[in-house]
Amino acid sequence: MRRWFPSVQSPLWRVGGSWQGWRGTDAVTDDTFIISCRGKKDASRITLNFDRLDYFDYHENKSSLISKKKREGNPLKSLGMNKNSSMKERSSLLVFTDLDGTLLDHDSYSFEPALPALSELKEKCIPLIICSSKTRAEIEIIRQRLHNGHPFVSENGGAIFIPKGYFSHTFRYTREDSDYRIIEYGTSYSKIREVLKKMEGHSSGKIRGFGDFPIEEVAMLCDFSLDQARLAKMREYDEPFILKNIDALDKIQQIAENANLRVTRGGRFYHLLGENDKGKAVLRLRDIYEKKFKRIKTIALGNSQNDLKMLEVVDYPVLVQKPNGNYDPSVKCDNLILAPGIGPIGWNAAVLELLDDLL
Repeated sequence: MRRWFPSVQSPLWRVGGSWQGWRGTDAVTDDTFIISCRGKKDASRITLNFDRLDYFDYHENKSSLISKKKREGNPLKSLGMNKNSSMKERSSLLVFTDLDGTLLDHDSYSFEPALPALSELKEKCIPLIICSSKTRAEIEIIRQRLHNGHPFVSENGGAIFIPKGYFSHTFRYTREDSDYRIIEYGTSYSKIREVLKKMEGHSSGKIRGFGDFPIEEVAMLCDFSLDQARLAKMREYDEPFILKNIDALDKIQQIAENANLRVTRGGRFYHLLGENDKGKAVLRLRDIYEKKFKRIKTIALGNSQNDLKMLEVVDYPVLVQKPNGNYDPSVKCDNLILAPGIGPIGWNAAVLELLDDLL
């Protein structure tokens, strides 16, 4: 195991000198936000918006912000993209990321602490590929906030969604709709629900899945709005569930195996799913990208057992800290990089350091 300690934990949270962080909302959306350089008599402020993106770096010897590059127009153009973009002039480095508790804060679901690294990825035209237990509907909303037009993976590897026109070369896929070519690995949601019902008899009724929850209960459990809860219930390949009787876990796992399903643990819930996993989806996408770029290097970031399969198949696996400041002890793989921070704080530090090392 590689234990990783960068010389500067993260430009975002540097305390020495005058740099103490960002102020405002989303740096990559059309919402105006403020970057402040605190500790001086007068704050240094730069306002950015949808029509102009500025990229900044921290100058270690000067407590100031250095403007690296200014781009005019839609932020999607900084990715070499538009609504019908094809695979052009993009990096041979791919970054895969989990969402909840990794890129998104466990409690607030904000990616604000990761803004410097997100901007760096955009500037260098490096694809950021979301690989999450969230539904397609949930991920599409987050991609809009990020102005992310890259492929994504939903419901723990249940399906890969590749925007039409993204790749110029051909590849095999399961089906398509008006927006995506879709590669499916997951078991149908209806079958998963049938098996979950069988499990209830072996847990004294102390197992409940998302399909059993009213929208209001999902909102309460996840600290979601009602609209967010509706999106979370639009499941296709994976059922999050709560198990109150831990003693029944072994029996439940056996029932899952007998039905060619499996149980895994995420940040908030257990998950019942098929033979799909994040690792299979990552490998498939890597193979598709390699038709364009012969040699691909891959980074993946996660925080829990749910991410292990993904971390095992990439060149640079990164584990961020849980909300309590600890690392998930069940996540063990070769060359594991321990990010020095919780969720998006660790995500930001790890990505910036890796980009500095690799590019």
